[in-house]
Amino acid sequence: MASVTNGTPQRAWPRDLTPGTIELLKATAPVVKQHGTEITGTMYPLMFGEFPEVKNLFNMSHHRQRPAEAAVADGVPPPGVSPQAKTLANAVFAFAANCDQLGNLGEAVARMVHKHVSLDVRPEHYPIVGNCLLRAIKIVLKDAATPEIMAAWTEGYWFLADLLIDAENKTRAELEGLPGGWSGFRQLRVAEKVRESDVVTSFYLESAEPGRPLIGFRPGQYLSLKFPRLAGADHDVVRNYSVSSAPGDLAKYRISVKREPGVPPATPAGAVSSYLHDRVSAGDTLLVGPPCGHFFLPSAAPTRPLVFLAGGVGITPLLSMVEHLAATGGAGGRPVLFVQYARDPTAIAFRDHLAALAAKNSFLTHRVVYESAGTGDAATTYGARFDLAGLDAWLPEKSRDCEYYFCGPPAFMAAVNRALATGWTVPLAQRHYEYFGPTQDIEP
Repeated sequence: MASVTNGTPQRAWPRDLTPGTIELLKATAPVVKQHGTEITGTMYPLMFGEFPEVKNLFNMSHHRQRPAEAAVADGVPPPGVSPQAKTLANAVFAFAANCDQLGNLGEAVARMVHKHVSLDVRPEHYPIVGNCLLRAIKIVLKDAATPEIMAAWTEGYWFLADLLIDAENKTRAELEGLPGGWSGFRQLRVAEKVRESDVVTSFYLESAEPGRPLIGFRPGQYLSLKFPRLAGADHDVVRNYSVSSAPGDLAKYRISVKREPGVPPATPAGAVSSYLHDRVSAGDTLLVGPPCGHFFLPSAAPTRPLVFLAGGVGITPLLSMVEHLAATGGAGGRPVLFVQYARDPTAIAFRDHLAALAAKNSFLTHRVVYESAGTGDAATTYGARFDLAGLDAWLPEKSRDCEYYFCGPPAFMAAVNRALATGWTVPLAQRHYEYFGPTQDIEP
């Protein structure tokens, strides 16, 4: 078993997985998949009950189980299961199934590393999670979890933990080494607060320390905001928000936040979004983590046309990307299509801003699709949702061979991904997406 000395986990086994451990992990992977959400649904209450301090590292709203009467839908966990429990269950199974081919997990590991750094997960937290996960496996599988199997899962957990700890330490060191850089959280001042629509407000964040700059980021990355004991909570509340501005302006970050009204009684209004909209003003300071995230626009010029598909407030990382393209001279000669999907004109944000960008940049075409009824024009469609037929008419160069970037609510993400993958057979390497909240499996 692992122990902790001066905050650093100590292990009694070699770095590489042994052949016997690999064999047992792969053999038990189907059983763990079958009982995955039961295991993780057992683990989290166990951990939060015995180690309440780790609540500070989680978005606790993601641990809210979906109501038993909720409909089954793509992109969301089944009724009675929380999004975070489903995400961890998928990750545990993926590791066991691919423990002999870890290259298959490259994207997932990168996502976890960035998420952990953004939440300020440290090496001393891994023994807590490992202890509770392994105990949950034993509780759920009972006698089927033999000593040999538990030893293999213990070795497997710490093997993966080693990889994550090393990568997270390296990422933190890189962030700390930049001019003005930091890890964890620092105070940033709200320089400006701008209403973008009936439901979206932008906050421009600047350094609160004279002479200390902000650090650069890649278009599409996010910031973490921490609110100590917000609204009487027994833990710190942390949320991630994409930077919606281009990375060229290092004087300010812009985040654009949708007010989450909730659906009582199962889903209360968003505590953080309500606080930001109602209580935070220009001149206030917020605790902010450094820019993180594996979803960003590559620096190399694209070899295909670019298509951005934004569902609601999912526009935020995509807006950063297209602003960056506009600021740096375009997409290497490739055309760019940006489509916004929104409920109605009162809910859409940045429509006029994007229309102005398109008017100034010949490489960019902007289109809007509303669910509500109305009278459209060449750039606007009413009474519709995402569908391939509508998108097909707007594609750059009339070619489906594009790089697709999309972001939005879970159902939107699942619908877009499924349509592109099965309707147009767009390869996975050309489908790029950011999942707000715990990552769910939306692959068809």
